[in-house]
Amino acid sequence: MSPRLITAVFRNTFIIAAEIFKKALLSFGHELPEDRGEREDILDKIVTDEVAERLGECDTGFYQYRDNLEELNCRYIIDNKEHVA
Repeated sequence: MSPRLITAVFRNTFIIAAEIFKKALLSFGHELPEDRGEREDILDKIVTDEVAERLGECDTGFYQYRDNLEELNCRYIIDNKEHVA
């Protein structure tokens, strides 16, 4: 999950999902890099049982999310097609 994803989620009116993502990112104590490989390297070093528990809570909250995320995502892409590559 990259920091840009959080921005896109907020723009996409995924307010509850964005809060869940934000809580998950805050579990790490610092900002994670955009590059997935770099993020994975950092995560391998910093994930503790406590962090894993908080992330599990975030997973549960996300999977219980009631809005149709696919529909919201499609609407975002259509509304912002000039910015979506």
